[in-house]
Amino acid sequence: MIAQIAATVYVNAAPFLIPYLHLVKGLSLVEAGFIASAPLVGTMLTFTGDVVQGREMIDRAIELSPRPPGSYFAGKALAHIGERQYDAALAAALRIDAPNWLMGHLIVASAAALAGRTDIAARESERVRELSAAGNQDLASAVQRWPIDEALAQDFRRGLAAAQVIGTQ
Repeated sequence: MIAQIAATVYVNAAPFLIPYLHLVKGLSLVEAGFIASAPLVGTMLTFTGDVVQGREMIDRAIELSPRPPGSYFAGKALAHIGERQYDAALAAALRIDAPNWLMGHLIVASAAALAGRTDIAARESERVRELSAAGNQDLASAVQRWPIDEALAQDFRRGLAAAQVIGTQ
């Protein structure tokens, strides 16, 4: 389900971004199409463990997008977690602008805890509890099922445990 939601956001952004990149930024249609798909491809690369190339693709899309959506920063934050650049992960995560998106709050909570920002981690953990209670979700088992690179998953879960979102794994 998470993959479907992410794909919907990314796929629906491309038809609007391609003309902008082509007409305003002067990129060819091929270049514009590549950049428009870069956040999705970058996030998928991150999920498979290629966090550097994934982040670079997302960074390029952010650079060229007139108003990058918060979902771009979610992928970037996860890539930075995979790179163990926790301050950069938190900076990216704080740009996720989706107050009711559970995944966004999980990313901020994990990044904040890993960066040592217990104040932000506590705030986000409370929001995660509110959202997960509304959806009646078992977060620990949901996080275990995410199809992401094991090293990234371990770091992400370590941050969630430190933020007291899930128990220690």
